[in-house]
Amino acid sequence: MPISAMELEPLFMRNIKVNRGGPDAVEGVLVGIMADHFALLLPEGEVIYIVNRHVKSVTDQSDRPVHHLRQTPAVAQVPFFGDLLRALTGKTVQINRGGPEKVAGVIVGVTGPSVILKVNSEFVLVRIDHIRSLQILRNGNGQNGQVRNSRNARSRNNRGNSGKNSRNGKSRNGRNKGGRR
Repeated sequence: MPISAMELEPLFMRNIKVNRGGPDAVEGVLVGIMADHFALLLPEGEVIYIVNRHVKSVTDQSDRPVHHLRQTPAVAQVPFFGDLLRALTGKTVQINRGGPEKVAGVIVGVTGPSVILKVNSEFVLVRIDHIRSLQILRNGNGQNGQVRNSRNARSRNNRGNSGKNSRNGKSRNGRNKGGRR
């Protein structure tokens, strides 16, 4: 059962940590609570939207210093995550914080159970029920200054490495393939 808005209400405007570790762990100030998702203000000043059903734990970290809010951040107050995606059509976003399903691109549209992202020259269909978090990227750039799909970059790197290794008769761990050489 997902975490409910009622459970989050006492933590509003407090510093919290969502999930204990891994790529989905994030810390920030709870600045928005909607029906099926909530918004955190990150220390860098950006807002991330987290889908309730993917949250494993929430830790109140009120004893830690909270970064001061110069002004209240703009938080999209739409009740449902699907409506948030529709409202962000045309915006550059990053879906999921890490792992193989992390992808950044421009939202082109929402069709039933999926969102369509334009990632460089490709159109990527992402199932909404697999989205754990969403962050609007400033100036259309990811953290490294370019919009890219981490899975595509990784597969390009692996392709290059496997070709080199197979030509010299070595596996990825540096051992000879197929016996002695």
